Amino acid sequence: MRKADCHVHFYDNYSPSVFLETAKKNLETGGILFFTHRFGLAPDWKTVYPTFETISEGIGRVDGITFVSGYQIVTSEKIEILNLASSTVIEDGLRAKDVLLKVDGVPVIPWSPGKWLGERGKIIKSLANDVYCGKILYKHFLADFKVFKGVLPGSDPLPREGEERLVGRIGVVGDREINSLESARSFLKGAKSEFGSELTVAESVFRYLLW
Repeated sequence: MRKADCHVHFYDNYSPSVFLETAKKNLETGGILFFTHRFGLAPDWKTVYPTFETISEGIGRVDGITFVSGYQIVTSEKIEILNLASSTVIEDGLRAKDVLLKVDGVPVIPWSPGKWLGERGKIIKSLANDVYCGKILYKHFLADFKVFKGVLPGSDPLPREGEERLVGRIGVVGDREINSLESARSFLKGAKSEFGSELTVAESVFRYLLW
């Protein structure tokens, strides 16, 4: 069985060594990081980690940790949608339903304070049958949203120094090998369970306020 963090960012102000060592500690041998690059920009991993090995398009490994390409899109309604296990860049600013038509990976809508309320909440609920939720807590606190395809949680570190220490603290467990984007999608869809503990709602709000 392998652990995977399903919502990972890597920012310029992160320590590459701390990032990787934290991932290895939290995810253990064979861990997987599903990246959600912003603005269509992915790091040059060979520059960040000279021992990085490209396995196939969008898939690489360093020190036993598998890196899987993916992207985060912000819709015209200011809803974030993740396109996991994909090398396709989708532009920001499209309507949520149009973004989903372009997603060729595994679609996830991450939870964050205030973004699932009001009109945006109605839109998310209308899309829920076609996407995964990025928050375990929704099972307990968001009863109206129990219509998602499943749960694919991740650490979602912010662009703030020290946040790289959160990588791998939460995610899913699966048993499929990953050597291509298609096999990475199969891993996500066939995930057996979740692991880790999330921040409480109050802790999450405080963290975003600090940002």
